[in-house]
Amino acid sequence: IKSVFAKVDKKIHKSIEVEDTAVAVVEYLNGAFGVVEATTSSYPGFSTLITVNGSKGGVICENERIRELKVMDETDEDRAMLADSDFGEHGGDAKTNIKQDYSLHLEQLREIVEAILAGIQPPVEGAEARKAVEIITSMYKSSETGREIIIRQE
Repeated sequence: IKSVFAKVDKKIHKSIEVEDTAVAVVEYLNGAFGVVEATTSSYPGFSTLITVNGSKGGVICENERIRELKVMDETDEDRAMLADSDFGEHGGDAKTNIKQDYSLHLEQLREIVEAILAGIQPPVEGAEARKAVEIITSMYKSSETGREIIIRQE
């Protein structure tokens, strides 16, 4: 991500310690734009939804499942990915705002601990994980300053 412009605030849950709504526009190094919306303040609450659209196709993921996948020149591998995308229900959703299942988090931690004990690189390197933290902290900084935050130069 090249830059982010965001707003975060407490819109409904005024007595909690953190914001309940966040909206951000991100710009990627290749010039593409993205939108991030997150809230625990909507009623009645809906599933987690991730949509990615590009010049050669798109995908819609809902609650850890690929709901729809359309790509130019679709292959057997694309169809197999769609068929194999059911990881089951993990975690909460905006309907409850309560995390119900931590199994995926525990699996990630298990992989990290096993890699460290074996003296090998964990599946996700610290530098890669740090990128997500930088994006989130840049969203907060943008909201505080009212300005676009540059994360990476071209």
